[in-house]
Amino acid sequence: MYKKCLLLLFAVGGLGLMTGCAGNRKPDYEILTDATMPEKLQEVQRDMARSKPKSALRGLKKWIKRNEDHAAMDEALFLKGQAYHDNRCYYKSLTAYEKLLKDYPGSNHFKASLEKQVVLAKLFLKGAKRPALWGLLRFTAKGEALDILEKVTQRWPGSTLAGEALLLRANCYFAEEEYPEAQQTYQLLVEHYQDSPHYEMAMRRSAEATYAQYSGPDYDNTNLYEADIRFRQFQQNFPVAAQQANVDAILQNIEGQKIEKDYRIADFYHRTNQREAAEIYFRRIVEKWPESRRGN
Repeated sequence: MYKKCLLLLFAVGGLGLMTGCAGNRKPDYEILTDATMPEKLQEVQRDMARSKPKSALRGLKKWIKRNEDHAAMDEALFLKGQAYHDNRCYYKSLTAYEKLLKDYPGSNHFKASLEKQVVLAKLFLKGAKRPALWGLLRFTAKGEALDILEKVTQRWPGSTLAGEALLLRANCYFAEEEYPEAQQTYQLLVEHYQDSPHYEMAMRRSAEATYAQYSGPDYDNTNLYEADIRFRQFQQNFPVAAQQANVDAILQNIEGQKIEKDYRIADFYHRTNQREAAEIYFRRIVEKWPESRRGN
């Protein structure tokens, strides 16, 4: 479902979202400077520069509460996200950036906020926890990280940052051995981000994640054939990297597994006295793999 939704965004909404980050920015004359920014926010910036995030947060909370409709609210939210981050309150930092992105999509801090969210996602994937539950329990924020990365790809599809977000999602799935999700996400990179610096890795991992889904000769072998195709595509596009990854040996192993699968089927038909069907599979083994002795 995620893949279909993202592809739909590419088809009908991608261009608008891609240009939204830059095309809907405030005109230069509306960008706040030291002269036009509220004095309180200037004080907050000075606190941030002096590495005093707690003091900055106290000032921000008061200012935001008293100026809900102020034109500089996006600036305040961006500072709030930074201050929480510097204070290692990562979940609250995420909340501040998320509010900015949802409520102020035309902000000049839109792109930077997406970049900050990717930084937070990396921290969550590395083990940063959610806020303590009842002051005692702290749980992993992996789910939040994946949600963040998905939103980045939706908010700025086609961008280098979106490509990085896809790679981080795919790598997380791969590490957790969630191979169907990993393969689908790597394949999105392969199909839509050919200029990405992660293209080579995505093509290789898409093949590896496909191959990892093969459960053996007693199960469906569709993934085996798809893995064969993807490894050959990787080998054709990146011959040196494929040689380093020993892809020839992997392809040889896949061929052996194909023979094993067909032999199991032929043997079943043979044992159940379905001679014609058995002969078809034995002949197939001999024709496709003449070097194999199992068809004899």
